[in-house]
Amino acid sequence: MKLDNQQQQVVESEDKNILVVAGAGSGKTRVLTERVRHLIRNGVEPSNIVCITFTNMASQEMKQRLSDIQTIGDAFIGTIHSFANTIYKTSGLTYRIFSTEIQLEIFRELLSRGIGRKPKYTNLSYQKYIKYVDLQTLYEEGKVSEEELNSFLLPSEQDDLKEATKEMWKLCKERNIITFNELLRKTKQYYDEIDGRLEYVLVDEFQDVGKLEAEFIFGLNADNLFLVGDDWQSIYGFKGGDVSIFKGLLDREDWKVHYLENNYRNGSEIIKFANVIINQVSSK
Repeated sequence: MKLDNQQQQVVESEDKNILVVAGAGSGKTRVLTERVRHLIRNGVEPSNIVCITFTNMASQEMKQRLSDIQTIGDAFIGTIHSFANTIYKTSGLTYRIFSTEIQLEIFRELLSRGIGRKPKYTNLSYQKYIKYVDLQTLYEEGKVSEEELNSFLLPSEQDDLKEATKEMWKLCKERNIITFNELLRKTKQYYDEIDGRLEYVLVDEFQDVGKLEAEFIFGLNADNLFLVGDDWQSIYGFKGGDVSIFKGLLDREDWKVHYLENNYRNGSEIIKFANVIINQVSSK
């Protein structure tokens, strides 16, 4: 399918700082990938292109759409934390990134009752803790109630969990195990120290970035920034996403704003009905 006029203008724009406000179904992922294709066709080395997404699924979709470009593997296409890790690895420092596996590994160390070993935490067993972690997952999926989760551990077990969690974080610090947020902070600090710069950085779903993520992205010192998002689709406020960062760029003179208003996902009747509902809500 050919690009429409709005999409074509975005893809071929020669502005350095570009903000694309893309409504649902308007082809924002296509515009971003076609922008990459356009840059490569016009002589930009793929190794000078960084595409940041916020899910592995989105990055895989982008890679698939660009798979016909032989040198696309030289470009970075992946999550913000994956890119931060790529940079920070060059620091030469030894570290591990905190994960569920590491969390379980440390709690096994703290809670297991080995032969001849006196347990530090006498109330909470590792087996009970594993069941609690599984229940947490079910709660996050909406399959069990908050009441059921909170009542699973006895008060004495909850006390042990609280103290063991504190000790886990102390051990993480001693063992150079860092969280994703720490990875972004440390990478930005290291990047500043080496005076790093990039040529092209493209970011998808920018409406969902938080303060730390935005500081990291702007701190990459990209000669050309291409940000795509839609403030109506901001859904990650509970995870620290701050849509005001996205909106704050709309009136900046140093940013060129493009709007994608054509919907290619839904039929005209659906869009017409949705607009009626939106207008009714907006008028209240």
